[in-house]
Amino acid sequence: MHMDMYKLRLGFLCLAVLIYGAWGSPTPDAPGVVELAVGVLLALAIGADGLAGTLMFSAKAPLWFRVGQAVLVFGLSAGIIGGILAGHDAGAMARDLAALGFMVLPLLLCPLFQGRPEAGRVLVLAVVALGLLFALRARLQVPGLAAGEALYYLANMPSVLFAAVFLAGSAMMGFVQRFTLRSVALALVFMVLAGVVLWPLAETQQRASLGVFALSMACLYGLCLWCQPRRALVVGGVLALGLWALWPEIGAVVSDVERKTALVGGNMRFEEWRAVWEEISEHPPSLLLGQGWGAHFSSPAVADIRVNYTHGLLSSLLLKTGIAGLGLGLVYLAVLARAGWALWGRAPVVALALAGPLLIDVFLYASFKSLDFGLVLSLVAVLSFYGDDRAHGVETDRGVLYPR
Repeated sequence: MHMDMYKLRLGFLCLAVLIYGAWGSPTPDAPGVVELAVGVLLALAIGADGLAGTLMFSAKAPLWFRVGQAVLVFGLSAGIIGGILAGHDAGAMARDLAALGFMVLPLLLCPLFQGRPEAGRVLVLAVVALGLLFALRARLQVPGLAAGEALYYLANMPSVLFAAVFLAGSAMMGFVQRFTLRSVALALVFMVLAGVVLWPLAETQQRASLGVFALSMACLYGLCLWCQPRRALVVGGVLALGLWALWPEIGAVVSDVERKTALVGGNMRFEEWRAVWEEISEHPPSLLLGQGWGAHFSSPAVADIRVNYTHGLLSSLLLKTGIAGLGLGLVYLAVLARAGWALWGRAPVVALALAGPLLIDVFLYASFKSLDFGLVLSLVAVLSFYGDDRAHGVETDRGVLYPR
């Protein structure tokens, strides 16, 4: 009965992810039926033990969990009090609280995944499916799926880049490490799916995502050369032929990215940080504790319009929770990164697929306010539970968590 309940809760989580990917909006202006359904399913997946465990302190809990609890307590106290005292809009405060919930989603999901390696594999595949759904919606009108409106910024979502790196990296490692009929067929399927995901990134000129993808593939190919040089050279030749055949399209993408860089440069990210600092540094209380959830500021990244978001998690924490909240957030992310570092040795594809999207959202994109960010962050925590996957009957030598 206990195992059936666990499988049911895991099913609720997967269903929430798929509904979100097929019909949801990452940051909806007015939450509707889809968001309600996703929220209810997430609550059912988290369960009473997930909520209770998040609120209870235990010295035996992982360090990232305890630091995450401190982030949550600080956000629910200083952030809310600051927002109320400043008279910020209730809707804007609710949006920021939702972002806080996504940031601490690893804590809420901890009881569901701890000690269950198979659940980690399921979550990996669910996030890949989410990235594929968003990629399809971003550029195509797919029957049965919601239209990807321009303001949804679906191509910016971390699950899309995660899926691209995971699928392309898995294809490369499959060719190099296990050159069998099954692995080659699976690698070809992954390559096609990776192309589907990369298409909206190229079409919308996502410079950071495309750069991270290229760097991740270079790192993985270097690893392949180190471990299996002969097969890696064969794969390199195939890739060179593919690049040569597709060079007109690739060259056009490179030219578009260069043109965009010449026009917009760094998209005013440094100026945005300066504006946030000027906003909070006028008064010692706001410097220490921020301006509370719901705070707005004049952002140079959007023509000095007063907005409720910044392009990056860290600058947002600085604006709304001050130096204290920024410090807590940095410690939380650093401890999580340390916990997930072992993934590089066990599953390098997954490690790179996680690192790129998280770094982009922490520093460059506003998609940290989406469920995507919480799911990708949760993957770091979930996969860090399994120090030696082989002891649980799991193979990770291709960077993919596959059953034996």
